[in-house]
Amino acid sequence: RFILEDLKPRVAGATIVSWLPRRLYLQASSPAEILHRMNTSHRGMVYNIVLVPPAEASRIFTTGPAFPCRSWVRIKSGEYRKDLAYVFTCDDDTVDVLVVPRARPYDIPGEDNTRALFDWQTAYDAGLELPAIENSRDILAFKCNGCSYFVGLLRMSFLKDDLEHVLLPHPEEFVMFTDAGIDKSLMEETGRLFSSQYWIEGDSIQSYSPELYGQKATIVAVDHRQQSVSLCLDDRIYDCPIVQQRRDFSAGDHVRVVAGPDHGFEGIVTQTFQDLLVLASATDLSGREVSANDFIVILKSEHSLGSCWFSLRGNVVPRSSMDNTRFGAPPLL
Repeated sequence: RFILEDLKPRVAGATIVSWLPRRLYLQASSPAEILHRMNTSHRGMVYNIVLVPPAEASRIFTTGPAFPCRSWVRIKSGEYRKDLAYVFTCDDDTVDVLVVPRARPYDIPGEDNTRALFDWQTAYDAGLELPAIENSRDILAFKCNGCSYFVGLLRMSFLKDDLEHVLLPHPEEFVMFTDAGIDKSLMEETGRLFSSQYWIEGDSIQSYSPELYGQKATIVAVDHRQQSVSLCLDDRIYDCPIVQQRRDFSAGDHVRVVAGPDHGFEGIVTQTFQDLLVLASATDLSGREVSANDFIVILKSEHSLGSCWFSLRGNVVPRSSMDNTRFGAPPLL
């Protein structure tokens, strides 16, 4: 961003886009022109200058906001104002999004309906016509009462100015998109990015990056703006994408659930499975199973063990010292 601010008065079209980190876009006749206009002290920080493909350039340098497919936006006006939406398609002027319906054709008039997915079986039982919508993504889709529904989500069209880009929504906002089954990879990526707000130096990570696949490493630093994490393994440092990592938990960790159906629950990890953790607390000794999937539930643990102890099922378990900074507000993205 420092280089960007320095180049703005020197080079036309200098900009960055939030969904493509570590890139700076400029309009110039050649790489030589860019280097000539760049501050001498900044030239060594630029690793590569390449020509942007025309299709990508038209998106980046458009006069209005650009919203890539498979991204999150927030609706700025109308009935769905402030609702989170998934970008389905986008052209020069309009954006088609999927949102969680606030009302459905089979709802009973006068009832206080809440946001919920459209259920084609309920619509069929209510005698409503449900012509199927053929689409290239092989998504279960129907038309009903003049509206289009894709895996239970309502398809709507907006002008670009009626939307704003959302880099990282809260899991409580996109849980229904997860339930719908739309774009599972984006749901997981969004969940990992949200989870990483609570990662700190010394945390254990199960890595799925190609160079570390399947190995456990230790966090050295987290760069939220660049969506990367520095990991240490065998005295070597690796810079890896956050979305390719998963927080690793061990029996004895003192954790707190910060999102999901068990939000607020705090206890000790007694057992770990591939996708589940069993937590026990002083008020719930029987153990509670919670999902270990980052996009459903986020957990915190401590490293330094304090002198506070309590008994679980007759066994003495060390309770991690409580450091309030672990559970404070996450860093701003």
